[in-house]
Amino acid sequence: MVDSNESGEGAGPSSLEAFSDEEAERIADFLSKKGGVRVLDELQDGPKRFVVLQEKLEVSRATITDRIEDAKDLELISEKPDYTGGGGYKRHPLTAKGQIVADELERTDLARIRKEIRELEAEFKDHIGEFETSLEQRSSELNEELAERVRKEY
Repeated sequence: MVDSNESGEGAGPSSLEAFSDEEAERIADFLSKKGGVRVLDELQDGPKRFVVLQEKLEVSRATITDRIEDAKDLELISEKPDYTGGGGYKRHPLTAKGQIVADELERTDLARIRKEIRELEAEFKDHIGEFETSLEQRSSELNEELAERVRKEY
């Protein structure tokens, strides 16, 4: 069993097999949501504040808030006060359970695969945008040519 982690959380399962079927299903649901994998992947490097997560993940504030709350409900992350720099900030470390899930994500390379998919989607959107622009230009050119032919013939 895992006794503790950086967040000081208590004992938890030592591997994915120790999770109940219901718990595993809830975690899988969390990971399938936008930002779920990315939050755990980012926290793998250590606890982070909300603003740092927002900057790194490039998703909406609402999405990050929802994923943090979901992860806390699943006991994958916790919330720890941080008074450095004179502010009352909160950092979000992985719990023992969260570390197990994050380790499995790293082992299976899921975070990297998801990142590549996001990059390909962005590239695809760029190409679609370029194609649409090109198509609109060509359509305008053809309309002008047609209008010119009509003027010449009539």
